[in-house]
Order: sequence, then C-alpha cells, then structure tokens
Amino acid sequence: MTEGTWYAVVFAIFAILGVRGSIRLARRYRDVRGQLIQRERLLLLSIVVVAWAIAGAALYFGFLAVRVVLGFERIPQLAPVSALIATAILLIPAFLDWVVEHVARVPWR
Repeated sequence: MTEGTWYAVVFAIFAILGVRGSIRLARRYRDVRGQLIQRERLLLLSIVVVAWAIAGAALYFGFLAVRVVLGFERIPQLAPVSALIATAILLIPAFLDWVVEHVARVPWR
C-alpha cells in the first residue's frame, strides 16, 4: 500500500466514526429532548450542532486533502467554499458563548 492509500484508509475509518458519533448524538437528542428542561435541551442541541459542524468540515477538508495526497490535482474553484466553511467553524466559539449565556445559572458581568 502506498502512503496516500494509508491516509485514505485512516481518513475513511475516522470519517465513519465521526459521522456515526454525530448520528448517535442527534438521535439521542431527538429521543430525550421531551424529557429535558430547556437548559439541558439547549446544551445537548449545541453539542449536536457542534458535532455536525466539525464532522462536516472535517469530511470536506479531509476529502480534499486525501484527494491531493492520492495524486489528483487541486480544485481551485472550491476555495470560496472552503473559506465559507472555515468561517462557519470559527463561529462555533461565539455560538457556544451564546448558549452558555442562556443556560448559566450564575450571572456573569
């Protein structure tokens, strides 16, 4: 096996694990949300949203990277899409800050 093939195999295994984890989190949220108070529901939903954002971005950037490692040429037309995805990922801390602000029991100045 070539080095590029190893990267592709490892990426595929981890991609399956990441998507499986995101699916399980989403199912768990869907199944238990009716039994939770609003604070717990918002926290669990934020974990699900972050998990899917990370999984989606990792799949996108990982696929593009493995594609190049395997010898295919880069796709320059995807640069704007990559920038938009990176921007969305950079908004995760702001989203989590918003969630914490809404669920915190202790006021913070």
